[in-house]
Amino acid sequence: MKKRYSIWLLLISCLNIFLLVGCSAQKSINNSLEQIERSVQHSDLKDNSSERIAVDFVRHVDGDTSVFLVNGKEQKVRYLLIDTPEGSVAKFFNKVNLV
Repeated sequence: MKKRYSIWLLLISCLNIFLLVGCSAQKSINNSLEQIERSVQHSDLKDNSSERIAVDFVRHVDGDTSVFLVNGKEQKVRYLLIDTPEGSVAKFFNKVNLV
């Protein structure tokens, strides 16, 4: 009888621990989400997509990379979604077909 009581007490204790840990984790997640939502709502984000900056072209590096002069500093720009060969294969192709 005493052994059976000990097993039940152990099971109930483990169940209580799991429930308490699970509930406290959910509260901290909810608090974190609320803080993030508040910070995003109150931040002064603006759309910079319409702003343009005048730059000077310096050189092409390869088919999808160019270098521009921005505020006196060289900036390397890589174009997205352009698939071009790079390295020695591209140099050989350019020598054969373009020269």
